Amino acid sequence: MTLLLLLFVGLLIVGVPIAIAMIAASSVVIFQEGIPLTIVAQRVFAGLQSFPLLAVPLFTLAGSLMNECGISERLFAFTRALVGHIRGGLAQTAVIGNVFLAGISGSSVADTAATCRVLVPQLERNGYSRAFGAALASCAGTLGPVIPPSILMVLYAWQANVSLGALFMAGVIPGLVIAASLATVIAILSRIRKYPTSGAFSGSVLWTSFRDAIWALMMPVIILVGFRLGAVTATEIAGIAALYSALVGMFVYRTLSWKQVPAILRTTARETGVILIIAGAAAPFSWILGIEQAPQAIVAAVQAVTTEPWMVMLILNVALLIAGMFMETIAIWSSGSRS
Repeated sequence: MTLLLLLFVGLLIVGVPIAIAMIAASSVVIFQEGIPLTIVAQRVFAGLQSFPLLAVPLFTLAGSLMNECGISERLFAFTRALVGHIRGGLAQTAVIGNVFLAGISGSSVADTAATCRVLVPQLERNGYSRAFGAALASCAGTLGPVIPPSILMVLYAWQANVSLGALFMAGVIPGLVIAASLATVIAILSRIRKYPTSGAFSGSVLWTSFRDAIWALMMPVIILVGFRLGAVTATEIAGIAALYSALVGMFVYRTLSWKQVPAILRTTARETGVILIIAGAAAPFSWILGIEQAPQAIVAAVQAVTTEPWMVMLILNVALLIAGMFMETIAIWSSGSRS
């Protein structure tokens, strides 16, 4: 286990991609133990043979369609009409808008990209610094993995063999709490830095923007109700989300054309490939950690420090915070969850 971790960290330090670093470290350790290297390929493919994983590219496709067909712009227009009149309202728009976006795409990458494209330029034009806009987009984008549907929840439910519907319902309240916390911080900073408002409140503008965004707002409702009633599986609801985004973009908003589809599919394939390559590469890596009883060693080390539940959670969150400075979320989850 020591050799595996040293090789993995060393390869990351010299700039090797995470997936290749995990495969290479696993291969060296397996070869050194005298195990046939064919086990590496077997573990990779075994790790990806799961029907629920089809939900990952479908939710990613839904997020790509959302960004291309103007759903994100309409959601931000609605939230701006709702809260734009308060001090720092444009920044609050990013938070509330990401609550709705998270209920559509399930991807922090897609939500952050939409926020950067639509709102960050507006923030700069209204007196906010670029650094503040970038930080706001990054923080608000973290709602994507918490508020359902979430690609991370799909992966976790598949690996841990737990109910995805229950995970989705459990993510609603924590997601709203995080959003409320972000909104509170923005309100305080807005008072201190005297950020501007975005115009006076108008009931007619709010109603018009709501009517324009109603088709986008319906998607989270469809997803949660479908799961709550047990009418659809994760993969089916992901397909429905992608189809819904395409139909709304083509026939309701009329902002999506067939000429854009190849580029959307390429973006989806690229983002899905990154996620699944890391998940597959983590399979032999985690297999070795499991054989070496790494989870038991970690538990023993933490219990040697404290047995208080809140202290254990604090230690784990600090460790994940540090890891998150250097690794992508999917990579952190994949490299440890299977063991």
